[in-house]
Amino acid sequence: MTQRGELGYVPRVWGKVPLRNRNFTGRERELELLKQSLVGQQTAVVPQALRGMGGVGKTQLAVEYAHRNKHRYDLVWWIPADQPSLIASTIAALSPELGLGDVNAQGVRETAAAVINALRRGEPYGNWLLIFDNAGEPRDLDEFIPADSGHVLITSRNPDWKTRVETVEVDVFDRAESIEFLNRRVRRQLGDAEASRLAERLGDLPLALEQAGALQAEAAMEIGEYLELLAQKPTEAMGLLAPPDYPQSMADAWLLSTQGLERALPEALELLKVCAFFGPEPIPVDIFRRGSVHDDSLLSRTLSDPVRRSMAIRMIGKFALATIEDRQIHVHRLVQSFLKDTIDPAEYDSYKHHVHQLLAGAAPTDPDQESRWPQFAELVPHVRPSELAACATPKVRQFAVNLVRYLISYGDTASARAFVDDFISAWEDKPLDGDPSLLIARNRLASILRVEEGYEAAYRLRAEALQQARNEFGPVHPVTLALQVALGTDLRGLGDFAGALAHDTEARRRHEEVFGTEHPRTWNIVHNQALDLVVNSRYPEAREQHRQIFELQSGATSGVSKIEVLTSWGGLARALRLCGDLDEARFLSEDAYDFGKEALGSEHLRTLQVGIDLSIALRRAGEHDEALSLIRQVHASHAARFPRDPQILSSANALANALRMVGEFDEAAQIMYLALTGYPLMYREGHPYALASAGNAAILHRLRGDVAEARRINETSLAGLREQLGFAHDYTLTVAVNLASDLSALGLLDEACELGQRCHTAYLTLFGPDDPATLVAGLNLARDLQATGRGDGGFDISLELLAGRRGADHPEIVDVRAGHRLNPDFDAPPI
Repeated sequence: MTQRGELGYVPRVWGKVPLRNRNFTGRERELELLKQSLVGQQTAVVPQALRGMGGVGKTQLAVEYAHRNKHRYDLVWWIPADQPSLIASTIAALSPELGLGDVNAQGVRETAAAVINALRRGEPYGNWLLIFDNAGEPRDLDEFIPADSGHVLITSRNPDWKTRVETVEVDVFDRAESIEFLNRRVRRQLGDAEASRLAERLGDLPLALEQAGALQAEAAMEIGEYLELLAQKPTEAMGLLAPPDYPQSMADAWLLSTQGLERALPEALELLKVCAFFGPEPIPVDIFRRGSVHDDSLLSRTLSDPVRRSMAIRMIGKFALATIEDRQIHVHRLVQSFLKDTIDPAEYDSYKHHVHQLLAGAAPTDPDQESRWPQFAELVPHVRPSELAACATPKVRQFAVNLVRYLISYGDTASARAFVDDFISAWEDKPLDGDPSLLIARNRLASILRVEEGYEAAYRLRAEALQQARNEFGPVHPVTLALQVALGTDLRGLGDFAGALAHDTEARRRHEEVFGTEHPRTWNIVHNQALDLVVNSRYPEAREQHRQIFELQSGATSGVSKIEVLTSWGGLARALRLCGDLDEARFLSEDAYDFGKEALGSEHLRTLQVGIDLSIALRRAGEHDEALSLIRQVHASHAARFPRDPQILSSANALANALRMVGEFDEAAQIMYLALTGYPLMYREGHPYALASAGNAAILHRLRGDVAEARRINETSLAGLREQLGFAHDYTLTVAVNLASDLSALGLLDEACELGQRCHTAYLTLFGPDDPATLVAGLNLARDLQATGRGDGGFDISLELLAGRRGADHPEIVDVRAGHRLNPDFDAPPI
């Protein structure tokens, strides 16, 4: 078996590197300089850049270096860098190869950062090569170049790279290389004299020589005839055609190639012209199969005939005006630029619209289905170059908002924000009567704002869009209903739990009216209503709704994504825990967590949420060490990948509670402090979650001996929770029970008994006599009653009932028997 460093060794990871050019010629000096600069580095790794004007072969040189030296690397990864907003996605795609988990639906920026950190550390591969092709500004790559390990190769036309990295200047061929290349490309001996004449006329520019060689190979044109045609080309006309990106000689060569292509197959040239209005990234061949153009043009007739379509694509490749490989069409950006300059500007909009129709027709219709995400990913690089935002066709706009939805689900909120801003800005100036795309785009933007600016900003935008939707489309239009569903989440995020429940109850009625009770869209709003029931302390009702929706979604054969199944699975497990059914909650949470890791990846946002709930279930079941180990892992992953996600506060809260249970009070206090400072930023000042979490901090103060501070915090939190939720709410009562413990610790037994009695009575009404929360409140009350000489308050009966629910060996039961009070705490459910 060959080892790395030996010829024949194949990298373990070989990603997106173009096929080797069988006609590659010369460049031995440049290849040797690269090898010495990269392989010969003995100290800190310095990125290398291949710099030169368009058409000199920088990309081909990088491809050749990668193939020649692949035996030196365990990992080689090719990164198109001409669109900076897409670099992170390409790097993030390395995540599974490095054992970091699947990138699907994760935060792309965070995943890319994790990849860069792993490469920097050399884990698991210390010998790697990243190639950034056609980079623009150096600042575009600053965050993506690992330091201290591996090799980085950059190709660029930008001269600014010379001041930032080691640079190899790539110029035109020398004459000997031009002659060698032409003889290799044409496949017949031209003779040095003829080849030299042609090379001189084309300025020894590799890309121009490639075009000339392809034309002669396909059209069997003699050198003399070719030179004569070049000479006959009017200089004035070429001066109008040639853009500044390439020299005159290249334009001459391409003009003859396109004329030859047109003679061979006119529809092939038409298809190539359309390719000029895509982005410079590879164009999937299947776009022309899945998409369509709705007119009577030559392109439309070609695409509708599979034989003519295949012939046209093949002919483009034969004339070397594009490369066809791996079912993708690669059109050089300079060829695209040249083609555009041969087209009447008055026809530009027509060609762009062809691209818009093709993209929309080739796209999947359901952006929530993970299996469809690769099809969306291959379309993203062509959206901005084709100026799709300017299109006023409803189907194209629907594709645009679906693309944003895909990017949000995929986790690339930065790209989603950039695209949706483009779309909204363009569509506000060109609204379409009866088309809801603008409102859908605003709905997508509101979802992004939740993460970027908080729930209040999302609510303001969405409420305005919902009112507009009701005015324009009525109360039961699908876009109105979608906005109504999302607004319920915003209301929960703002802490208006009662308002959210009323809102979602009405939304459910509307959905059942429009879609019926068996439709996936109805199931989603029923799930949301169950979340409302949870935050309104109506746990048994929430449990039954979650059970119903989980059974429906997990049994569905279509219309339901894995994310939705996992979400409802976790919702049911959480509701069981809140009802005190700890064994069922734990086992169901374990099953859900295993499903999430297998179906979505261990660091998918929904899997992490289920991991939080599993850790809480373990902690409630008395498995404190196991709970702490899990929540440490989950919180670290959450913080690394989704630092702006509101649920990061839930994982921090759960971690602090787990630390407290094993006696790590100092670390728990530090984590709790970070969580408390985050609530005003992600939710709002005085949010119920913030107040209830402050109650957890108060427990820590009392256990560390600062009872007065614990009392102060609990009194403040209790006042805020009573005002917003009322006294008979689980969050309010949890804080009140702990405040009674503070009062007892301060010797204020009468006050403690009075408050404890009110809490116990409220719990009896809210949950009944056998609920663990009621029993915990009763046990603490009984302690205080015993201390005042007023009897035991049913202590033994309450303890026996709680032991029946928890188990005789549960740590809480052991603590009570040892004479300790119980400290109920708060865990924030997902919004």
